[in-house]
Amino acid sequence: ALRRVGSCRLGELLLEGRHFQDFLGTHDTLANEHRRVRIYGVPTAETLARDSIARAAKREYQLLTSVVHPGILKVLDYVQHDLGPALLFEHLPGALRLDHYLAEREKGLDLYARLKILRQVAEALQNAHEHRLAHRALGPQSLLVLDPEAPEPRVKLFNWQTGLREASTTSSRGVTGTEHITELVDDGAGVYIAPEARTDPSAEGPLLDVFSLGALAYRLFSGKAPAESAFELPR
Repeated sequence: ALRRVGSCRLGELLLEGRHFQDFLGTHDTLANEHRRVRIYGVPTAETLARDSIARAAKREYQLLTSVVHPGILKVLDYVQHDLGPALLFEHLPGALRLDHYLAEREKGLDLYARLKILRQVAEALQNAHEHRLAHRALGPQSLLVLDPEAPEPRVKLFNWQTGLREASTTSSRGVTGTEHITELVDDGAGVYIAPEARTDPSAEGPLLDVFSLGALAYRLFSGKAPAESAFELPR
């Protein structure tokens, strides 16, 4: 039972995050149908309370069902699993997280390719903000490079467990963001998060994303992280 989620059999481990694992899922009866299956609840030394992780998973699903954009990884389903909540995403064969991609291939990226990556992220964020969504923890750890071999790689934004959606003045309901952003992101991601995100739960999500976009631009064009640690960021 642990090797199945819904109608999918779990295969190779694609990515391990702080509180989740992403597996390749293959549909039971449709052998060519694959999913990226994320299971929340991975035990670590710093594991948040189980209900906090469950809220993060539910938040990610609720946020992503409201937006469809080529620059945002599409969520397909939410399933309860013995190890914790599981989300099923579209699967992109060969996709690499941007920080891993840069570690392997940065020397081959020209200025135009770096600009193109940044523009794709900005367009995806703009679309999210138009839908009243904010990511709040944007960085290389929350971007997937779809075609690592291409001279001009395409990227998709994922890892929305820290995000929020503001309620509209009409009918749509909001999705509350976590107050523990840094506890839900991977090591190294903190230097891309706006300092006020740690101290002000009411900080405007789109403004936090703009800070992170600037930090990402610094990383892409300078070849180094914007700071050694989150404590070195200007306050």
